[in-house]
Amino acid sequence: MVGGRGDDFVGYVGGVLDDFEVEYSLCEDVYSAVARLAKMPEAVVVLGRFERLNREGPRFFEMAREQGHICCCYVDTEATFRRKGVFEAARAGALVLQKSSQIEQVISKMLAGSVVHHNI
Repeated sequence: MVGGRGDDFVGYVGGVLDDFEVEYSLCEDVYSAVARLAKMPEAVVVLGRFERLNREGPRFFEMAREQGHICCCYVDTEATFRRKGVFEAARAGALVLQKSSQIEQVISKMLAGSVVHHNI
């Protein structure tokens, strides 16, 4: 998960992951997430706010997809959703979520082995 400890979204997602008994770690920014992903032997799901994951444009999403990881970026306002970068992130393979509650669907499907880049 990418985000700050005081972020409501991070707190919510952490609670969901705890409920599902899923192990997770928190990276403060996308740069520490890149370093952590480089060390991951298996594919993982990266969760975070769009603004945190899109620091370098769609490149993070492209890199994660190339390594077999799945990115879910949360877009919490209509204004942000309409920004060009959100569509570029989706084209790069990110799952774009408009409701934080969609995280539960992603985690359920991940645990069932049925999470794919364009199906949530």
